[in-house]
Amino acid sequence: MAGGLRNGGQGDHTTAYLSMQHMIVNAVNNLAPGDAHDNLIDTHLAMMNFPGYARSPQWLRNQSQNRFLLEQARQGGAITLAQIRDYGTFLLQLRNRMALSSLPTTGGSTGNHAEQRHGGGLQQEEQRLQNGHAPRYTRQDILISMVALCDTRRIRRSVHNVNRQDEIAVQHGLSMVQSYPTICQQYGITAQNVTGRVIAAL
Repeated sequence: MAGGLRNGGQGDHTTAYLSMQHMIVNAVNNLAPGDAHDNLIDTHLAMMNFPGYARSPQWLRNQSQNRFLLEQARQGGAITLAQIRDYGTFLLQLRNRMALSSLPTTGGSTGNHAEQRHGGGLQQEEQRLQNGHAPRYTRQDILISMVALCDTRRIRRSVHNVNRQDEIAVQHGLSMVQSYPTICQQYGITAQNVTGRVIAAL
């Protein structure tokens, strides 16, 4: 794919796993534990509104709801780094296990994520912007990389229900906004911008 970012697949994931990791890292990076904890709660709430959340097994939603209530009760108190790490790990597992996050491996991996180029490049830019640097890419480059982190080729091959394809596209768009919040703010990118381009690629 032409365009996108420099220097930064996984075939199973509809959205590249690397970007799921970035979602957690960027919620807590360079923040005091209390502020990081608040951000993780916001991230958790956002994930509970992903299309795949409602399609996930009841046991997973029960675990999520119980953990959310526990972390809400902890807000305003003394938060340790160990608690931040543990909550971040829980949220990464929740995002990874959520419905619409992966597809069957039948037929082999398409290897279409180009995670290091696109995911790595987005993360470098996110960190630069968080540190006060000016944007260095075009909005088009950013959108190309965000769409490239969705395995559209695998989705076309494996998902034949158009409504389900649309749900995956919506979930990917929402995930990109959570994973790279400073980029989206600085470049004026919304979840809908990403979703629309993913749907067009399907």
